[in-house]
Amino acid sequence: MSVIWGIPYLLIKIALEGLSVPVLVFARTLIGAAVLLPLAMSRSNARIIVQHWKPLVAFAFFEIIAGWLLLSDAEHHLSSSTTGLLIAAAPLIAARYLTAVPALPMTAACLGLAALVYAAPAALHWPQEMPSTRVLIATGVLAVVCTALAFLVFFALIREVGAARALVFTYVNPAVALAAGVIVLSEPLTPWNIGGLALILVGSALATRHAHGRAQAPEVVVGSDLCGESRDRGRPDAPS
Repeated sequence: MSVIWGIPYLLIKIALEGLSVPVLVFARTLIGAAVLLPLAMSRSNARIIVQHWKPLVAFAFFEIIAGWLLLSDAEHHLSSSTTGLLIAAAPLIAARYLTAVPALPMTAACLGLAALVYAAPAALHWPQEMPSTRVLIATGVLAVVCTALAFLVFFALIREVGAARALVFTYVNPAVALAAGVIVLSEPLTPWNIGGLALILVGSALATRHAHGRAQAPEVVVGSDLCGESRDRGRPDAPS
C-alpha cells in the first residue's frame, strides 16, 4: 500500500507532460469507476447509495473532485516529492454520515460522480494530439493500480487488521514519493525535504508506539463490507 499510494505523485507529474489537469482527473476517475462499479453494484448497494446521496456528494467533492484537482494542479509548480510530503500532513476527511455505506460501492459511486463532473471540462481541454506512450502508461497505472486496485487492497487491509492499524502504511508514503521523485525524475533532494520526512517518520513512530502500548479493544469496522458480511464485529450479539 505504501508503494501503491506513494507513487501517484510521480505518475501525476509524468502524466501532466501531455495532459491537462481536467483530462487527467477525468481519466483517473472514469477508469477507476469502470473497474470498481461491476464489483460494487448490487440492488442492495444501489438502494444504500440512493438513500445517502447527499453525504456521498459532499464526500466526493472534498475527497476526489476538489482534492485531486488541487493535487494535480500543485504539481505544475512543485516537485512530486514535495507534493508527497505536503499531502501526508493533511488529515483524512471523515465520512461521519456514511457509516452505513459499504466502502467499495461508496468509492465506486464517488469516482463515477467525479468522472461525470469532469467530463465537460475534460472535453474543453482535450489534447490536440495523441499523448506520448510515457504519458499514457502513467495515466493507466495511476487509474488502475493507484486508484481502483489501491482501494480494493486498502479495504481488504481494513478487514484484516482494522481501520486504525490499516492507516499506519500512510506514514511511509512520503518516503516512497520522495525516493521516486529523486530517482526517476532526478528531482533535487533538499534539506527541507529531508527534514519534513524525518518529522513525519518520527511522529509516526511515536504514534505507533503509543497505539501498541494501549490495550486492544474489539474494533467495529464500518464502511468496509466487501462481501456482505456483518459490519458489527465486536458486538456481543454479532454473529461469528
